[in-house]
Amino acid sequence: MFLILFIFTSLLFVFYTSITEEQSRLNNHVKELNSQLENNEQETNNNFTIEISHLRSNVKELTSQLKNYKEETDSGLKRNVSALKESVGNITDGLKKIKNENIQEASCTSCPNGWQLIKSNCYYFQDEGVSWDRSQEECEKRNGVIVILKDKAELDSLLPTIGYQRYWLGLRRDNKDINNWLWADGSRLTFSAWNTGEPNNEHNSEHCAEILGGPKSMNDRNCEANIGYICKRAWTC
Repeated sequence: MFLILFIFTSLLFVFYTSITEEQSRLNNHVKELNSQLENNEQETNNNFTIEISHLRSNVKELTSQLKNYKEETDSGLKRNVSALKESVGNITDGLKKIKNENIQEASCTSCPNGWQLIKSNCYYFQDEGVSWDRSQEECEKRNGVIVILKDKAELDSLLPTIGYQRYWLGLRRDNKDINNWLWADGSRLTFSAWNTGEPNNEHNSEHCAEILGGPKSMNDRNCEANIGYICKRAWTC
């Protein structure tokens, strides 16, 4: 009986010892698992923290880029708007200038009594015969000049009124060189419409120029001859 009890007690002790060791092993395993879990949790938290930090940094950078883009865009728009306003202002000023010029031109198309408006100038036709010097004086009294022809267009505009009358032109030979012709304002002759064979300075006494009717109607004549004259002046406002 004692032997059996001893054996049973021994078996219980061995079983208890085995269970204790297993429990200890399990406890150690649990502790290891808990430690791993804690490490994993810490690592996970660290990774989350790093990722969140990266995201915040990216958001901050994107916000800064958006702000800079907005500022550049606003600045560009302001410059464009300013340039457009300036262009509109220039166009408006140009239109006003054109309008004012048109108004002025429309209101500045009158000539003094006795003068005729032809193209853009006023002309005074005097049929009473006087010398070249006298015709120049008379034109000056009327605040004009004895007519100076600038080009063929001006001559053509006067021919219908000239008809077949004779009128002095503001043109005479240069006192220093009779082969040169000067207008009354001292400018040289650049346009002319001399008649065939003219100027011929007949008897060496034809030092002034007259105009007859026709496209080739200029002729040299003695300055003391008495013929009509044409005065010229700008229109008045």
